[in-house]
Amino acid sequence: MPECVVLARRDGPDATAPTPALTALLRRLGGEVVARASQSRREHNHYAVGPALVDQVRAHCRDHDADTVVVDGHLHEGQVVDLADALPVETVWDRRDVVWAALAAGGNDVAAARRSLRTGRVERRRVAAARRTAAAEGPDTDDGRLADLDRRRDRHEAALADARKTARRAAREAYTDVDAHVVVVGATDASTTPVWAALCDRSVEEENGEGADSRPVAPATATTAVTRLGASKVAVSDGPGLVGGDAAWYDGVVPNWTATVERAAVIVAVADGTRAGAALQSACDRVNAPVVAVTPDAAAAVPSTRVTATLADTGDRPPVDRLRGAVADALAETGLVATLPYRDEAHTVVSWLHDRGTVAAVDYDDQITVRVAVPASATEAVRSRVTSAGGSVAMESD
Repeated sequence: MPECVVLARRDGPDATAPTPALTALLRRLGGEVVARASQSRREHNHYAVGPALVDQVRAHCRDHDADTVVVDGHLHEGQVVDLADALPVETVWDRRDVVWAALAAGGNDVAAARRSLRTGRVERRRVAAARRTAAAEGPDTDDGRLADLDRRRDRHEAALADARKTARRAAREAYTDVDAHVVVVGATDASTTPVWAALCDRSVEEENGEGADSRPVAPATATTAVTRLGASKVAVSDGPGLVGGDAAWYDGVVPNWTATVERAAVIVAVADGTRAGAALQSACDRVNAPVVAVTPDAAAAVPSTRVTATLADTGDRPPVDRLRGAVADALAETGLVATLPYRDEAHTVVSWLHDRGTVAAVDYDDQITVRVAVPASATEAVRSRVTSAGGSVAMESD
């Protein structure tokens, strides 16, 4: 892991946007940024950054005895090797390496597999470059190292594909006994965990321990708790956030989280963090679901026409009752009137209705009449249970 880091960046029309909370991610990994260097130019084929910036970074490395250079942009494996050869450090990372490493450190197995593949590809490029240099200076000798690295790369690629498939399947198959799924989504550096904790009516410390760092890109995979909102039993999930735009490099290491977002019945959009609009647009594009917006101020906007409620929140924990009420209102419910004959079984059904939904009233007259709101998906189950006890069910509006 990095210790003393020189952070370099190339700006320009073809450059990636600055990575949210990059310094904080490096600090989480044990690194401290000791110097920075930047320039504005188009991508350099050899190093990605320009030769003048390489010279500046080299001087910073020597002045600060740095062991790592991080480029806030994308480097292909050949550029990583060329930069490492040009600089007095052994480790050169780009922003993807930092984000993947931070997710892996948080327990994300897919990100760990992606890091292993990246490391193997860089090592192969390094060995291949050394072989070309040696061949130019004398007879070529095949020691089998490249073939071994090719086999290792193939194993890493297979492991990554399997980890992605397993993560998505696990997300889709989890919490199948609930009425609905709700996700709390924001940018990768948005403070979503306090909103998730408030929605679940619990504290962050209760889940993560005293002083837990909830951002950025944390939790590293989907974290879910089950709660009751209105008539519905709901699985509420928090995750590492989303990146807007061309984010295949990021989405590919959070398949558990993206699959969780895609099954949501309601999105709780936290309009905070770096480029929040793009991140929330990414969430809204994935699933056609109503949106409850939580904003740091009334002026913050969520890019969706499906916003059903907006809560302004400037504290560490949003107003619990209003938040839970807004999400409950966004969940699809059905009002039913169940009529039951006086039998022993009827009292069991009434008790079951209390557990299954929100009972507004129970009238005992010649027969038992129960007015209850249930999740829309539970309507047929209620009808079947009441009918089996000799009763009938009508819609509240009938």
